[in-house]
Amino acid sequence: MPPDQTALRGRALALLLAGTPLPALGQTAVTLDELSVEGEAAPSAGRTTAPPFGVAAPPGAAPSVIEHPVGEIVTGIGRDGTIANRPATSIGSVLVNSPGVTVRQGNGGRDVVISIRGNNARSTGVIKNTVVLEDGFILTQPDGASRFDLTDPRAYSRIDVFRGPQSPLFGNYATGGALAFRTRTGREIDGYEIGVDAGSFGYLSNYFTVGGVSGPFEISLFASDVRANGYQDHASYDTQTINLLASYTPTPDNRFTLKVINNTLDANLPARSSLAQYRINPYQRGCAAPPSAAAGGTTIKPFPDR
Repeated sequence: MPPDQTALRGRALALLLAGTPLPALGQTAVTLDELSVEGEAAPSAGRTTAPPFGVAAPPGAAPSVIEHPVGEIVTGIGRDGTIANRPATSIGSVLVNSPGVTVRQGNGGRDVVISIRGNNARSTGVIKNTVVLEDGFILTQPDGASRFDLTDPRAYSRIDVFRGPQSPLFGNYATGGALAFRTRTGREIDGYEIGVDAGSFGYLSNYFTVGGVSGPFEISLFASDVRANGYQDHASYDTQTINLLASYTPTPDNRFTLKVINNTLDANLPARSSLAQYRINPYQRGCAAPPSAAAGGTTIKPFPDR
């Protein structure tokens, strides 16, 4: 069958036009004005814009891995509006603002039991399956337990709550999560602060903060004296806390950090030996003096310090 002559002529014309230069039509130079676009990156969800975790790094220093862990779920509780402006008597009053965290009363008047996503919800008195850090130093005891009756919420600038298993980042005891406390650095304080909190049930808190930075040296010190009678019998406490954070950063890649924590606790703990004893004396009235204790009272003699 002969080819379509019209189609062949159309193809030849297209090839001829493609090989023939066309005259320029109205050559006019156009100069566009310079366009500059600027923007500011939005902060990551759930993170604060506070200085890096731990001792504030000098310009040019590498970021800490704990600041932006890969694949971890972190919520940061900042100082503004929560820690600084809330008369919190225990750390539970601050952590209750974090999603996935539940708080219940511990053994003493200031002690709280923290649960992250239900983990550790049945624990009595201590925190299990959760690693607790302060300025990057692990505070969890060798047996995997942590406690918060010694913790003063006024000392901190930020608290990061790591929800879910965190063993790759914090070790074997972080199967349920981790709590990273961050004290205020010297450059954040840049001076000194003195405060007094008073409330019901004999609550009285005197605290003092001082800090500053000079060249490669940076130091911050927090001290407090907190005492209260508690809202029930045998729940009083008297706690003194000293928290020191100092650093020497000669170069952006070298930093020496000194961390000192000293706590002195004198507390009364309401206790029960059995359900029958609770029914005899549910509020442990008259049990302050063991030799003449009322029926149903109990005393606990802890092991002496060595």
